[in-house]
Amino acid sequence: MNLNQLQLNKILKELDYLKSDVEYKTELIKEFDQKFISSVFEFLDTHPDLKKVYESKQTAKDNKVDEEKPIDSIVIDEPISEESINVDEPIIDIIEDIEELDENALKLKSLYRSIVKLTHPDKIKNINLNELYLKANVAYEKNDIFTIFEICSKLDIPYDLDESDKHKMSNEVLSLKGKSEFLETTYTWQWYHTTNEMLKQNIILNYIKAQLLK
Repeated sequence: MNLNQLQLNKILKELDYLKSDVEYKTELIKEFDQKFISSVFEFLDTHPDLKKVYESKQTAKDNKVDEEKPIDSIVIDEPISEESINVDEPIIDIIEDIEELDENALKLKSLYRSIVKLTHPDKIKNINLNELYLKANVAYEKNDIFTIFEICSKLDIPYDLDESDKHKMSNEVLSLKGKSEFLETTYTWQWYHTTNEMLKQNIILNYIKAQLLK
């Protein structure tokens, strides 16, 4: 295995880990959001004056009238002239985008078929390979080319990466890292991972303050 392949495998493993990490944190926050909110109201019940202010603020939010202009009232400040429109450039961009999408779709389908040949439960009786088949199905439905690359690496299926693929993979890594870091800043995440009751109450109080300042 050459150096480029080793680097690629490292990125793919990092992507797989980050996806699992974000999914885990997202599901945990969903599961404990209601418990956190229940704790907020339990805290408010012990502080009636604060509860009254909080509920008043929430009611005001619920009754707030949408101040956005209706679409009929939106006007164009300056008329658009034919000279101001460059038709050729947008059309070229659209064509290039379509061609890139078509190329990616063909690549995805080709690699997916190669995976199916080696992992389909009707042909292969192997639990690990059958799990890869299921994973590939989900990835194919979501147009998740990176997971398809990862499965291909595990099955030694050759594939080519162009510069645009590498660029997208790097951006995906950065995006997932950002999501993971953001999830750790949520009140529910911090509240769940705090065992100290005083700190838990401080997190609840900070949440209430944030709601009142909105």
